Amino acid sequence: MSSSEAKRTAGRPTKYSDSLADEICARLADGESLRHICDSEGMPKRDTVRGWLRDKPEFQAKYVRARKEQADTMADMVLDAARRTEEGKLDPAAARATIGAYQWLAAKLLPKRYGDRQVNENLYPEGLPVQRVEQTTRVLDVADMARVDQKTAMDMYKRLMAGEPAGGSRQARGSDSEGGKA
Repeated sequence: MSSSEAKRTAGRPTKYSDSLADEICARLADGESLRHICDSEGMPKRDTVRGWLRDKPEFQAKYVRARKEQADTMADMVLDAARRTEEGKLDPAAARATIGAYQWLAAKLLPKRYGDRQVNENLYPEGLPVQRVEQTTRVLDVADMARVDQKTAMDMYKRLMAGEPAGGSRQARGSDSEGGKA
C-alpha cells in the first residue's frame, strides 16, 4: 500500500452516519463547542459538519435541537459556576467572566428563553397603531409686538400660527428703512 493510500484510509471520517451525527449533537447539547468536538480524535472536520448541515436536513434538525438543549446546559453551567464561587472553589473574577460567557451564549442560542426582553407597548386603545407626533414650539417676541401697531402685531401672530416666520421688529424696521416712513 502506498503512502497516499494510507493517508486516505487513516483520515477523519467524511461520510455521514446517524451514529456520528448523534454523537456530535449529544456533545453539543452537553455544552461542548463544535470546534472542540471536531478537534477530537475520530471526529470529522468542521467543514465536513457544515457541509452536512447544508446537505442533510435530518442532521440539520438534530443540530438545531442540540443547540437549543445547549442553551439549557449553559443556564445550568451558570448556576454551577455560582455555586462553586460560593463554595470558594472558583475565583469571583473568573466566575464573572465564565458566567457572562455562558449567559451570552444561552441568550444567543435561545433568545426567547434566555435573552433580554424588549417591551413595546401600544399606548392607544383597541390596538390602534402608535403615531409619532412632532410638536414645534413657536415663539413670538413680545418686545417686537410692543414696537409695532396692533394691525402689524395681528399680522405677525397670524403668520406665526400659519407656520411662517413672524417677522417681528426686523420687518417693522425693514419697512421703515425701505419706505423712509413709519
